[in-house]
Amino acid sequence: MSDVFANVLYVIFAVAIGTWLLWDATFFRLASFTPYGNYWEHTAVFAEWMQNFSTPGNPHVGDPGLSSRFMPYFWVLTFIGLLFQLDPIDLMGISAVTNFVLIVFGLRRFLNDYFNDSWAPVVGFFAIFMLWGVSLTWPNLFQLRSFFYIAGYPSTFVFGLSLISFSVVIRLMRTDESLFIHTLLLMVLAALMLLCDPLTAVFGLAGCGVLALTEPADSRQRRELVIASLVLGMVLVELWPYFSAWKILLGLYGEGGEVWAGFTAFDPIGHLTSGAWKNSFYDPKLLLTVLGPSLLGLPACIWLWRRGERKFIVWGAVLMGIPCLLNLFFEVPEAHQFLLFVVVYLQLAVICGILAVIDAWQTEPRSALATPVLVTVLAIMLALTGFNIWALSLEFDNQALSPQTLKVVERKSRLPEGMNVVDVYERLTERMDYSDVVLTTAQLGWPLPTVKGKVVSLYRENPMLDDQEERYTSTVYFFHDQVADPTRSGIAKRYGATHVLTSLGDTSITSGVYDWLQQHARLSAAVGDYRMYRLMASAYVAAPAMPEPLAQEQPDATVSMPAVRESKFRVSRPVTLPMQSARSPAPDAEESDYGTPITAPIVEPITEAPQEQVSRESLEEALPEELLAPLEERTEEPDAVPAEAPPETFGAPIADPVLDPERHGG
Repeated sequence: MSDVFANVLYVIFAVAIGTWLLWDATFFRLASFTPYGNYWEHTAVFAEWMQNFSTPGNPHVGDPGLSSRFMPYFWVLTFIGLLFQLDPIDLMGISAVTNFVLIVFGLRRFLNDYFNDSWAPVVGFFAIFMLWGVSLTWPNLFQLRSFFYIAGYPSTFVFGLSLISFSVVIRLMRTDESLFIHTLLLMVLAALMLLCDPLTAVFGLAGCGVLALTEPADSRQRRELVIASLVLGMVLVELWPYFSAWKILLGLYGEGGEVWAGFTAFDPIGHLTSGAWKNSFYDPKLLLTVLGPSLLGLPACIWLWRRGERKFIVWGAVLMGIPCLLNLFFEVPEAHQFLLFVVVYLQLAVICGILAVIDAWQTEPRSALATPVLVTVLAIMLALTGFNIWALSLEFDNQALSPQTLKVVERKSRLPEGMNVVDVYERLTERMDYSDVVLTTAQLGWPLPTVKGKVVSLYRENPMLDDQEERYTSTVYFFHDQVADPTRSGIAKRYGATHVLTSLGDTSITSGVYDWLQQHARLSAAVGDYRMYRLMASAYVAAPAMPEPLAQEQPDATVSMPAVRESKFRVSRPVTLPMQSARSPAPDAEESDYGTPITAPIVEPITEAPQEQVSRESLEEALPEELLAPLEERTEEPDAVPAEAPPETFGAPIADPVLDPERHGG
């Protein structure tokens, strides 16, 4: 009777949350009200693949470089979208519901197999979605409030596959039933995880390996069979034509080839004293606020270790914590994400504790403390469930519970009242073509390719795009620095821009941009503070010629430069635009809520700068020669404005080779 009640309760919880998620995915679409989320990275992939299914290019910029998001899962979803004429937002909704079903199925199957307790899935569902404090919005952070934003992400899909893989490993080691099918299934799951999200795949694959080494098995050969299946699956991923999952995982694409330089330099003390420990993910106060009751898993892990039980949980937590610790002494890409994988194991440890309380209550004769302890645990679980439902309800009212202040705050947004991001950008791009290129700030341009057109620079990095830092720096100079008009014309011409998008609410955009647009553009659309301008042919006339790339030199420290966020990338090749370090986040983009952009320009609002700060002498060391016009060209108008349209060359065509040219001879 207890087993039946536990199963029914699990179904009720899953259906209740699933129905809410289905309503959001179909009608409200909470994530579409956030302009800076990773959400737009994924929807842009759908948009590009639906326009060029056989020969896609870069999802965001006019470049043949691909993206690691061109993966099998999204390929299937895109095919469904083309078949039923769905749009990218519809497909993200389908992905969200599908991923939730995978997690629900995977949790029940894995926790039943691992704990052999009918109450384990119910407690596990609570732990994964409710056992948090005041959370952020990050991939792999599955608190109920955060989950509605990230439900459709590839990382969520891979987390669901990881849970299923854990169950497959347990069954491979403990039973002879369907041995061949389980072996083949594990190999396919390993390949899918690594292709769809290499970072989350580390959690899944490492967890399978730890299970194979620590859990009871019928024979040593069964453990070897599990390891062999995982290795074969990880080898097969290199057959995928769009990218190399191993190069993505090791950071070997594009400008990321030097991300492991921290190991070769071997200066751990220098790295530590440089301020690596100051990252917000090492802030005890923030960790306590975000992780909250999941930290109860720490003493639970120690308890399990001392008893020699559940070694998978103990050693899984230790293994996932290693990158976080190493990052203090060496640069480990995405090290902060491993903290969230540690939390999963802490939550599993808490599940062990709660199941022990339930077992104590069911044991006869029952201890005098069993009932009050169980009642206390149930009261805490109900309180946390109510807290999480309330926190999620705030999000639908354009509010949020801030982990920094622990107060309810209005979510910052420049969107007009009652409109989501898609509504705004559909109106802005109504008179545009899909081949148009929009020159805009990294933040404003992030959602645009989901609807129509391409942008010049990215808000978050794509390791397969070689010149992303150069593109970003171009937009910084165009919008956030007081440069000569020919310099702006040179940037527009360089990237084949046909439109410029601004926001009147963005006070970091200099007045010189609007002066330049007044001469060389016409207003195409206006929505709230947003302004879309169509460039005229005169925008390109004053552009200086572009010579071969020059060797990069660090700008002089005394030169006035826009303050931008520190970049992760190290330039290993000549570029035609200067690079600079940065220091602080955008005022309208919460880093803790939306992840880390590649470099988000933050400039103090510019009034009227003194003349000496905008003279050629103060800029010639910071700007490249090819974008600096002669002095006399700054004030003189062109002799004539050609009647023809803007330049025909807008970067590489979208339909260039679909395969990774380094690996497939494209």
